[in-house]
Amino acid sequence: MFNRRGLAGLLGLFAVLAMTAPAGASVEKKGEWPAEDKKITLNIDHTSQANAIKRLADEAGWSVVVRGTGDEIAELHVKDQPADKVLALILADGEWTAQRDGTLISISQNAGAKALPPVPPVAAVPPVPEVPPPPVVAPVVPGVKVTVDVNADDGKNIQKGEGNDREVVGQNLVIDKDEVVRNVQLVGGSLVIKGTVTGDVELVGGKVELAPGSRVMGDIEVMGGSVLVKTGARLDGDTQIVGGRFEREEGAQVTGAVSTRIEGNDDEGALGARMVREMGECTTAGAFLFALGAVLIALFTRRSEALKVEFAARPMRTFALGIAGLVGGIVVLAALCVTLIGIPFAAILLLLAIFATFAAMTSVLEVMGRALIGHKTKNEYAHLALGCGLFALTMMIPVVDDIAKVVLMFMSIGTLVATRAAGLIPARKTAPHIDDSHPYRSAEAV
Repeated sequence: MFNRRGLAGLLGLFAVLAMTAPAGASVEKKGEWPAEDKKITLNIDHTSQANAIKRLADEAGWSVVVRGTGDEIAELHVKDQPADKVLALILADGEWTAQRDGTLISISQNAGAKALPPVPPVAAVPPVPEVPPPPVVAPVVPGVKVTVDVNADDGKNIQKGEGNDREVVGQNLVIDKDEVVRNVQLVGGSLVIKGTVTGDVELVGGKVELAPGSRVMGDIEVMGGSVLVKTGARLDGDTQIVGGRFEREEGAQVTGAVSTRIEGNDDEGALGARMVREMGECTTAGAFLFALGAVLIALFTRRSEALKVEFAARPMRTFALGIAGLVGGIVVLAALCVTLIGIPFAAILLLLAIFATFAAMTSVLEVMGRALIGHKTKNEYAHLALGCGLFALTMMIPVVDDIAKVVLMFMSIGTLVATRAAGLIPARKTAPHIDDSHPYRSAEAV
């Protein structure tokens, strides 16, 4: 037998079940409904409640007005069933009223028949945890020195000796950033290094510039030029400069030794060294002209004689022809350089003109030497040696050296123009003939 406590619990359970059980659905029919409605057959898959009622009305011959249907999905598969029973099955969910007047049926849902399910409560948002305070940075102790290892590879892992060699003559060269080359040899141009040179740098007659971020692992040797190491650049090897300067900006890394052979202009010892150097250069120039003139006298005697006769007979005319010849030569070279085909010919013509001018200089200097010591000796080599020596001494005198060079150049060009390059260019048939049996006989005007 159940005791009172067990009976009370059982009654509470039934009460809960009764409260939670859904209410039964029904269709209240109003109006005139036949005892047995028309039987229909329907097969509908996956359609809405409103569309199912419409299909039912078409099969039963009804005219329906529907209010309050939902979006419930229905599937109907009935065969030979009364239409009113099928309608009750379609409207099984909720409380409905069907008012009929002949074939006109009005269907509506009873107010408050279908309540919305309760909205579940939203879970509480957990509290945001507190942000921990920033760590305390230890103060920097003054006086601590930071050592930078200049021998590190900066993370590029570039070994000494990597890359290919670069050799350039007469042009400028730029080593781009992230470019790695080994040895660089440059003659007559400027070198700008933005990347890495794993070997040595050799330059003659130019300037070497190490841009920020660049590096040279080997040595730098410069003759007749300068070296500039900018901020952030790095030079590991030694630097040797002859006749130039070495400049280093603040922040540049130079670990090797720097040797320059150039003195300041305000130093008395430097003035003497410069005079000795200039004397050596002038002596070298005079010796070169003597050697060239001796070769011309020995191998091209008649052509050398033609140049000497023209200069001895008409010195002022040769000077004027030299000016005109220089201007004309510049015009011809410019005309040849207009087209790409003419540029090689212009270069060859320029080299030949320079060589011919030096050759004519030796003839002019020989005539000057003959004018001074011709009464003592007839040796042509002695005349040439004296003329070249006087020219070398003249070049040691400031201001006078430039004047002497210009006058000698115009005289030499004039003799080449007057003699048609010492007879290399054939003369016109109607050209006058000059008797040059004696090298210093005055030419007669024809």
